[in-house]
Amino acid sequence: MSKIRLWRVDSNHVRGYNAPQMFIETENERLCNAEAEAINLAKQSSRFSELPDWTIVVTQENKQKLNGKWYSSEEYKHKKGDTDWE
Repeated sequence: MSKIRLWRVDSNHVRGYNAPQMFIETENERLCNAEAEAINLAKQSSRFSELPDWTIVVTQENKQKLNGKWYSSEEYKHKKGDTDWE
């Protein structure tokens, strides 16, 4: 069974410039394979990877997918009804 993860992609320049963020979904069971897949997808999606002064950094977001939408862990538990809230 595969696990869907959400990744934030930041492109940074040596001089401190930042490009707009991208979000990428990966579907892999192991975290290390999912991170490698996210880096490859980010490099394919962004032309900044071809430039020598730019670096790409991927960060896993703490979100879970339910019915096609991404929720924080607290929202996810509330939507699923797994909380003790009244």
